[in-house]
Amino acid sequence: MGARVAFRRVATLAREAGLEPDALIPLAEATFSYIEELSAASIEGFAAEQAAQAGELDRHRHELLALLIAGAADVAAVAEAAGAAGWAVPDTLVAIRVPAPRAEGMGRDLGRDALVAAHRGAVVALVPAPETPSARAALARSLAGRQAVVGPTRPWNRAAVSLRLATMTGRLVASGVLSADPVFVDEHLATLVVHRDPELVADLVARRLAVLEQVRDGTRDRLAETLLAWLIHRGERQRVAETLHVHPQTVGYRMTQLRKLSGAALDDPGARFELEIALRAVRTRAGAR
Repeated sequence: MGARVAFRRVATLAREAGLEPDALIPLAEATFSYIEELSAASIEGFAAEQAAQAGELDRHRHELLALLIAGAADVAAVAEAAGAAGWAVPDTLVAIRVPAPRAEGMGRDLGRDALVAAHRGAVVALVPAPETPSARAALARSLAGRQAVVGPTRPWNRAAVSLRLATMTGRLVASGVLSADPVFVDEHLATLVVHRDPELVADLVARRLAVLEQVRDGTRDRLAETLLAWLIHRGERQRVAETLHVHPQTVGYRMTQLRKLSGAALDDPGARFELEIALRAVRTRAGAR
């Protein structure tokens, strides 16, 4: 606009002075060339400033995430960091852990409500806890195909706990014990407890299922399957038969074999509890293979 006003004024003076129009052409070219340079510099400066501000905001958001998952920040420090990051800290949240190779575009898919940053060889996100089935389903859709693990809901000051449980569950995903996509930790608590310490589980399996080593492989598998169904259904023969798709008499025959092998263990509540844990662990491990 400045160039236009200036050139109009110059053109008026030129006409009043009796100059030929051709004499103004070099001036017009120089003026508009200069304006183009000014415009380009302005655009470049504006873009650079926007990028700097965006980079600064990302840095603040990464710092806030690190502060929250460290688990030791006080309320004032979190409030200050959240203000700098432009993020409203939710009352409850979940931590999400995704293998780094599958995390491309995760921040975009989760939206601005998520804090996303690299952490210990993976990518971690903190998002407000999904409070409804529809919100949970939407979160699952946004994470599909990423081998994501969603930690349990925790208050914001216990984000580290949600991440720790997500990380622990991620090991079961990597080993094939869990295969859902994504995995929500709160849907697999029993599996997580059973596999918390593989050495202890192995000891329990060896102790409680040793009696099955006395029979052939094929028979051993059928007896183990029958025993687990019997424990799950509290000894209701008909329901066990329906689960296994066999005749109730077959269930009775197999249980007679098991009682001969196990002795009084099947009448001991503590032993039955340990047997169910051991059998579930073996079944899960077999499924992973």
